[in-house]
Amino acid sequence: MVDLVAESSLVAERDMDFVAGVTEMPIVLNVLSEESQVKSLQYANDQGFMDREILNSLIPHSEPSVYDKIKEGGCSSAIRLLYSTKTLLSSDKSGLPDKLLLKVKAAETKNMLVDTMVIDIPSVGLAAKAIHSIKNCYGYPVGCGAHNFISSWKRLKKRYSRDAVTSAVAVANSLPTALGADFVLRTHRGS
Repeated sequence: MVDLVAESSLVAERDMDFVAGVTEMPIVLNVLSEESQVKSLQYANDQGFMDREILNSLIPHSEPSVYDKIKEGGCSSAIRLLYSTKTLLSSDKSGLPDKLLLKVKAAETKNMLVDTMVIDIPSVGLAAKAIHSIKNCYGYPVGCGAHNFISSWKRLKKRYSRDAVTSAVAVANSLPTALGADFVLRTHRGS
């Protein structure tokens, strides 16, 4: 899978064209706003590569317009991000998939991945621990973007070399993998 992160639908469209032209791999569409998600899904549908799209991500508070576009365009794959302010600092994310399940089924999304959400250093362990409970309870493929905590670690890039940052990302991604993650989302951002 290619994790395509874009700050707008225009950037997503440009990048989708490039990725679709150079690989047959699935494209994880990670666009920041819901409005841009809807526009990007429409573009993927218009260009004929919706069958390769995996929308990243659906949260319990995703707007109905996103689900409507998923159903209309035939996006059959999505990542559920287990984000909730109530469970932000907890490894117990067991109720969150249920909150999304009815919406996801109504949108006719068949292929689900679950992201247990990493935002900072402490959440890496919480997300890794949640992987087991979600897999055991729901049976969906589960993983996370463990590298996200690196961006919250302000001193790392200032105090240490680029190699140290690369090593920290490798360790961050290894932890969930060692604990049973089915996938690790890894986005390349320049040094």
